[in-house]
Amino acid sequence: MKQIKFSHWYFKLASVYSRNGDKKARLLQVLKIQYNELTEDLIKYDVTYGDMESYPLPKTDLILLVFNAYNSKGGLFTTIRRYTPNKFVYYKKAQGEIFEVVVDEWNWKTGERDK
Repeated sequence: MKQIKFSHWYFKLASVYSRNGDKKARLLQVLKIQYNELTEDLIKYDVTYGDMESYPLPKTDLILLVFNAYNSKGGLFTTIRRYTPNKFVYYKKAQGEIFEVVVDEWNWKTGERDK
């Protein structure tokens, strides 16, 4: 199974985590976009994590990925990634596939690496 990795626990990921521990999502759509096409609200949604910290989004060509949580709650979430031709092809070919959602970060409350 393919993985989509996040370096922090983003608020947008709340719909992915189910009570049984599944952390999976189906990739619904892949779009190439320009930074200047994004609204301020979408940028804030995409980059906010932890104690209202934010990840710097590159102001260049980007890939917008639209996922649907693959659990009983469901729910859409998006993530924006830096564009490269290889990444774009990889994600385009993976449309419709289920991804494991992986968050690899230090827990900002305990100071320990999350599992």
